[in-house]
Amino acid sequence: MPMRALLAILLLAGCAGPDGFADLRPTGERPLTLDVDRAVDPLQTGHALMNAGEHELARRSFARALIDNPQDPRALVGVGSANQALGRFKQAERFLRAAVEADPRSIVGWNNLGVVLHEQGDIVGAEAAFRLAFLLDSGASPDVTRNFNMALASLEQTGETPATVEGDFRLVPLGHGRYFLTTGDPEGDG
Repeated sequence: MPMRALLAILLLAGCAGPDGFADLRPTGERPLTLDVDRAVDPLQTGHALMNAGEHELARRSFARALIDNPQDPRALVGVGSANQALGRFKQAERFLRAAVEADPRSIVGWNNLGVVLHEQGDIVGAEAAFRLAFLLDSGASPDVTRNFNMALASLEQTGETPATVEGDFRLVPLGHGRYFLTTGDPEGDG
């Protein structure tokens, strides 16, 4: 029996990390190391990184795509969405405005611009952006419809100017650079 115990201790010691403790974090929580400059498809890489929650790396990957085509609306939306996820709303707004200028039919561009404007307190501008996304989408996307309805509700429930509108709003990431606004408890269903 002592031999089995010794063998078990040796096996467990081999599982330990460099600090002597086993790394029991789920794979998704490990720091991601990736050379985005070598990615074959920076747009696809950027979307994968956004889905993995690696927003800074995603921003860099989308920015790399802009080197090849500075007016690519998909890359502009990507950089804007990554900046949005990083809380850099002014930068996000600049890229998202460039994206919808390059492709005025970009549903994701208009929707994400609406989210950024709403976060900055421009409820009227957000409602206009969400309205365009909703019209372009023909109401097919529940996410776009939810955002548009939320912006309408924000305008209706306040008689105030957009600069004074406050609420318990939060962004909920949906993946692929898409978000929707909701109210209520972040842990609940809203």
